Amino acid sequence: MRQTIGEDGNGLHRLRNALTFYVESSQGAQGRQGCLVVCSTAELSTFDPGVARHIGSALQCIEAVLADLIRQGQEDGSIPPHVNRAASARMLLCLVQGMRVVGKTGRSRPAMQATLPCRPPA
Repeated sequence: MRQTIGEDGNGLHRLRNALTFYVESSQGAQGRQGCLVVCSTAELSTFDPGVARHIGSALQCIEAVLADLIRQGQEDGSIPPHVNRAASARMLLCLVQGMRVVGKTGRSRPAMQATLPCRPPA
């Protein structure tokens, strides 16, 4: 994901790149396979506290990256300062992890991309 985010562009552009990473990972053959975090969360976290801690840590890392991208956007003016960084990062975490679950049903790239809250202007 960090490679897809890249170093160029403003915070909003880099946030779009992060979300696009999840669009790409949540469709086609790769999307149908799912991901280790989603599968482990659904199957193992309830029964294995060690797995639950590991998955919780992975999700916190993703959420922190998203929050940092929002912060960058607020600092460079591409994301309004009134946006609640923590709440927005948590909502985006839920969105992208949900995309990974829904992607297992074989959704198309346009269907997955339509879920993004910050699509580029037309």
